[in-house]
Amino acid sequence: MEKNPRFLPRLAALVFLVGAAVPAAAHGAFDFDNQLWMTMLLDAKLAPRLSLYFKNELRLGNDCSEAAHFHAEAGLKIKAHDLLWAGLYYRQAFDHERNYYDGQGDLKKAWDAEFQPGWFFSLNLRPGRVVFSEVLRFEVPVHENGRGEKFRLKHITMLGVRVPKDSAKAVLPYIKNTQVFTLHPDTEYYYNRTAVGLMFPAGKFVDLDLYYMWERRMWQGSFYDFFVLGLGATFKIGREEKGLH
Repeated sequence: MEKNPRFLPRLAALVFLVGAAVPAAAHGAFDFDNQLWMTMLLDAKLAPRLSLYFKNELRLGNDCSEAAHFHAEAGLKIKAHDLLWAGLYYRQAFDHERNYYDGQGDLKKAWDAEFQPGWFFSLNLRPGRVVFSEVLRFEVPVHENGRGEKFRLKHITMLGVRVPKDSAKAVLPYIKNTQVFTLHPDTEYYYNRTAVGLMFPAGKFVDLDLYYMWERRMWQGSFYDFFVLGLGATFKIGREEKGLH
């Protein structure tokens, strides 16, 4: 049977468009905030099965007019199997909770700091052109004000298609879903993210990521919707693989 060289690029375009339709359709029904997220990741290979990474992310909220969130994270990854990574990390995050006026009548920002140690497992499958990832992150959040939360679980699933398969300039259109919830029967914290994006190389040691995402979050019994344009850059030292960590 003769292969159609145009089939997989068309399949990748179809995956991208179908994924984009989900958040786009939701935007018409729900509208809470439009945001811009900017992420930078440095991934350094220390040994054949050991990597160190540093990540920071800034999120602009209120229709991209002000800083809403910032976090910095450092982690260590071990390649336990050809398909499986495991690791430990520490994240410090700051969320903009509210604006208020001080005694002088000046507008101030109130920030909530969260200290989050945790660990993760990542399963990565790459049959042919297809890239499939499953990530489980176990988070232990501790807040600056002393408020503690139960363990949180983050589940990330990504499906993409490399086009073309073996080229150093291959691009990766993908769809990704993320769920986060507390490990408790009566959880009051939950969010779901649906994203469609495109990863592409910008040099031998740099990958860029452009995506659009819909996030629906439940907090204290109420639902909120966020529509996000995301920009990411991964700088690689000693490695050239693409994918989730």
